[in-house]
Amino acid sequence: MAQELDTLTPAPAPHSTWEDAQGLLTGCLFVALGVCLFREAGLFTGGTTGVAFLAHYLLGYSLGGVLFVINLPFYVFGWRKLGRIFTLKTFAAVGLLSAYVELLPRWVGFTHLNPVFAAVMAGLLAGAGILILIRHGASLGGV
Repeated sequence: MAQELDTLTPAPAPHSTWEDAQGLLTGCLFVALGVCLFREAGLFTGGTTGVAFLAHYLLGYSLGGVLFVINLPFYVFGWRKLGRIFTLKTFAAVGLLSAYVELLPRWVGFTHLNPVFAAVMAGLLAGAGILILIRHGASLGGV
């Protein structure tokens, strides 16, 4: 039975470098929009992003900079366990996310933001962004 399903489902075509670049740019933008919604609503999340939020809120550190630094140990693990290509794409994705998180508040402003709406939309955007990144062979490290 399983063999029959394998013959019916063709393997996905590999992405070109251009498609991977577009995927990384788009996925990181979606996640960054979600992170910015959390920040503007005064909310935070778990994982390394949550730790970065705490450093941002309590110590005044740059959210994007802390996100990048906190993820540094995950590159070593990724290189050893998941390979060079995956780790390089992840490094690029975390760098893009850090840059987007710093730049988006200059490009997009929110005058009134309901925290419930922000939480739901941030979750949807971040989820869609992570899905795009995973489909293109990248992640956001410890995010």
